[in-house]
Amino acid sequence: MDAPQREHILAAARALGPKRFNALVESVGQVLTRGRLRYWQEEEIARLAGFTVPPITNAGDFTAVFGDAELLPEPLPEITREEFFARPNYWYYLRGSVIPDAWIAEAWEQLPKFRDSVTYEFVREASKNGDLYCLESSLKFLAGILPLTRMVEVYGQVRAKSPNREPEFRPTFQRVFGEKMVAFPNSLSSEVLEIRPSPPEVNPHGLDDHAIPF
Repeated sequence: MDAPQREHILAAARALGPKRFNALVESVGQVLTRGRLRYWQEEEIARLAGFTVPPITNAGDFTAVFGDAELLPEPLPEITREEFFARPNYWYYLRGSVIPDAWIAEAWEQLPKFRDSVTYEFVREASKNGDLYCLESSLKFLAGILPLTRMVEVYGQVRAKSPNREPEFRPTFQRVFGEKMVAFPNSLSSEVLEIRPSPPEVNPHGLDDHAIPF
């Protein structure tokens, strides 16, 4: 198959829309494994405009056309306020949809399970690694949405679970909040740390520590 013919087929496939085109591109591995086209792939090829007969009839041609094709950008899914409040954890961690800041702030106040799940992300990271560097962008995101008093509460919960690791996670809060750190509790003294061991970490939601809390 020459380059002009391949591009002609790709152009027709792109006209199916980003989602359907990307599904064809992403299924190349399946075709290579099976050595043949699946029914839905044959149906999509048959729908390509500008061809009197399907331009692709076997696995070799399918791979030659779609093997190195670039995925098309897909529009972000749009959600309603009701959908977000029904599954706030899912939409918050999906990182794909545009969620108004006001919805997140409102959910934080009205839905304790959502608030606890997001907070637990920081609690868990501090307990396991001490440093919150990997979550600094998430902390900064919340800092731009929630009242400072709520962020102080997050700090308090992180410290309550891992008081001995405060010297490791406190710098992340300092980088994010700067002068606003005056609103946060002072660092625990070394004397307090010596007599106050870290309590065992307990996931209040029964979540797998290796899974994102949805």
